Amino acid sequence: MTARPRRATALGGVICGLAALGATCQPNQEPVARISCTPAAVAVGEPVSFGSGGSIDPDGTLTSFSFAFGDGGAAIGEATSHGYAAPGAYRATLTVRDAAGATDDSSCVVAVGAFPAGSGALDELELVPPHFDPVITEDIEKPEHGGTILGFFRAASNLKVTEVHVNGELADPALGVVRWCEVVDPELSAGEIGIVRCHSSDARFDAGNVATLDVLAGAATVWSKSATRAAPELTPSYVTATEAGDEILVHVRNDASTGRTVTGLEIDGVDVTSFAVFQNASLAPGAVAIVRIPRPDGVPFGRWLAFTVRGTDGPRALRTTRALRLFRPHFGVGDWTQAQSSGAGSPYADPGVMQEYLDRGIDLFLWTPSPSAPPELVLDQLAEQHDIHVWMHEGQPDPAFVAQWGGHPRLLFDAVAGEPEFSDPSSLTLSVVKHNRELWGGTTPLWVYNACMYRFSEWAPLGDVGGMDHYAVWAPKCNTNLPLFFNDLIQYVGSYASEIKRAAEPSPAYMWTQGLYENDVRCPTADEIRAQWYQIVGRGAKTVLWFLGRPELDDVCPASSLAEMRRLKDELVPMRSALLEGDVVPAGTVARTLTPFIDVTATVGPRAIVLTLTDYSYQQLWLTGLVWQPRGNVQIDVTPPGGFEAARFVQLDHASATELAYTKIASNTYRVTVPAMAVATPILVEPEP
Repeated sequence: MTARPRRATALGGVICGLAALGATCQPNQEPVARISCTPAAVAVGEPVSFGSGGSIDPDGTLTSFSFAFGDGGAAIGEATSHGYAAPGAYRATLTVRDAAGATDDSSCVVAVGAFPAGSGALDELELVPPHFDPVITEDIEKPEHGGTILGFFRAASNLKVTEVHVNGELADPALGVVRWCEVVDPELSAGEIGIVRCHSSDARFDAGNVATLDVLAGAATVWSKSATRAAPELTPSYVTATEAGDEILVHVRNDASTGRTVTGLEIDGVDVTSFAVFQNASLAPGAVAIVRIPRPDGVPFGRWLAFTVRGTDGPRALRTTRALRLFRPHFGVGDWTQAQSSGAGSPYADPGVMQEYLDRGIDLFLWTPSPSAPPELVLDQLAEQHDIHVWMHEGQPDPAFVAQWGGHPRLLFDAVAGEPEFSDPSSLTLSVVKHNRELWGGTTPLWVYNACMYRFSEWAPLGDVGGMDHYAVWAPKCNTNLPLFFNDLIQYVGSYASEIKRAAEPSPAYMWTQGLYENDVRCPTADEIRAQWYQIVGRGAKTVLWFLGRPELDDVCPASSLAEMRRLKDELVPMRSALLEGDVVPAGTVARTLTPFIDVTATVGPRAIVLTLTDYSYQQLWLTGLVWQPRGNVQIDVTPPGGFEAARFVQLDHASATELAYTKIASNTYRVTVPAMAVATPILVEPEP
């Protein structure tokens, strides 16, 4: 990639305007600040060394260096040291200035002292309303009423929960009040957190109505809470850890129609605000804040935790609590319909078949333990040799296997139920999840999914991962297909993906893409595969499973394209961390298109933004499928969240990358032009240091 000159400053333009007639004048280029902080985690009072090495002025000399340590302290000079007097997380900032007066900032986060511990108060009742996009036209019940009812409390003594009552009625699905209901761990020791989750489609639980939860242990009521639930305001949309596991990231979306401010964070009722670094805490409608928690000592992976976000709209204090189990994020690319793990065509028995999958970029394999594919071979040898992960689909796994191999770093998750909405109530699926949760403990995330049946809000919260699947192209088949027996619009793929992601919040969503017609009328083209991929990735998928991506299908569907699958995987690599650590923001809040029929999504992370562009101006033909024409000079306006100053816009295209030119058209808005794109393309936006 060729380097792009730094943008000129307004002050530089004024200086040029005052230059003598006939003189050659170049607008001043902004300086670049780069801060160093060593070490980034210290004890109270231990000094941290701060430096400015690597800071430059592209067309002159830096004239001043100043440090602000985040605790009120400051210093002047190219290097300094500072000790912090109180525990917490501090954002230290370096500001450099050039001879023309232009400045630039660079910051780092320093964690000081021990992470907060203890037993905080927890007494919350939440109602998560359903959400659906009317473009999805499945001919079944719409999730218009009720929602998921959440209760959080701290047990006052050792107890075993025996009943939950919702609005005075036993929370038994047979009675019709709720679809499913559980206390995540009914046996609680004194001081432990109780988490209640129930789902109802009854209008009595709509926003604005009073909801009451009563938790009983025998004849005694051990917790009771009533609340009138308003429409969503500050919503924890995604909670994860960084890939390295050294930070927790809490994304908070403003779902209100006016501005909101994020002010604090609690984990299991313990206030950890002093260790929370807020990125973009003041939120316009639809905007997303990122709360970074560095060095989260004592915050366990695999155990259910209650995250409470505090905020304000000015006169009112706001609180929202969600629960999930944290696992290290991993973006896998898999294939749902791989050959069985034993017999002919097994990637575990045939190195040639394994290589065919690897050549597609597949690194996540379905696996059923068997004598020919035992865990010693698959987990300890093949997975390490090929740098792959495996997942299982075992509703009733062998307890001896789980005891020995549960938690293995190459075993990513277990899918415990699939498409049960066609035959079983969600309460029965919950019983399978609870059985597996007890069996696996906190070692492995569990995954529940459904195929269509537009009740995502009911099914998504059942699994610990919260992921759902859909069969893109033919499996939004629950929609009305026009023309008959033809694949759905690419737009429908995006609509499904958005709804699945929203229903799974704050957990990650795992999604499917690439499907054949059920009657094998036509195979998807490479262009269709690409469009599906970016509709799904751009709407929050944290793992993608190809559907019918087996090597042997190349004889039937050569256009299902080994090459295109490989290219997409290559493009994923440089933006994987940003996708895993970031969250999708509502359309138009960060990125907007000036070109008709271009769909633009933005995933905002702490260290990068990913834009995905999909062309909706295709033709829909009966025999050849969807046909695209190349597009050129596609204009995108990008307004990053506060504190994110864009430095580079990089278009990823297969194994290559091209830096795009841009102009700054407002204080924090950039206009970038994509010279050429075909079907869909990603753009990685990198910030200044």
